[in-house]
Amino acid sequence: MYNVYQVKFNDTLDSIANNFGITKEELISINNMGDIKYGDLIVVPSNVSNFTNYTVEKGDTLYSIATRFNVSVDSLLSLNGLNKDDYIYPGENIIIPKNGIGVYVVKEGDTLSDITSRSNLNDIVGMNTKIYLLPNQLIVYTKE
Repeated sequence: MYNVYQVKFNDTLDSIANNFGITKEELISINNMGDIKYGDLIVVPSNVSNFTNYTVEKGDTLYSIATRFNVSVDSLLSLNGLNKDDYIYPGENIIIPKNGIGVYVVKEGDTLSDITSRSNLNDIVGMNTKIYLLPNQLIVYTKE
């Protein structure tokens, strides 16, 4: 998942990349740009601590990437806004949950009770009894 960040006075590509835990090269690749100026809007990772940025290589498929990183193809599709029929191309950046991190994208009508019956989210339910979920909302949790 990504957020939009507005470049501040004295920001550099290096300082922004460091703040979001990625390399300058990853930041440039995500935004397909070479330089920044005050006020520019750029794309930055929203939760770097739980995800890895991966640059698609020649010969990669969603299945091969999912297998290599021990995640489901459906998770990769949901996290990256892709459909089953979409292609991925060398040089394209996608995000992948880090080892031990599971994700679930909420579907219309889902409740936390529904989700906890399939996942390890009981601690969330106990602490947040009135959460309203929206379609395409991302829930991050620790896998057992």
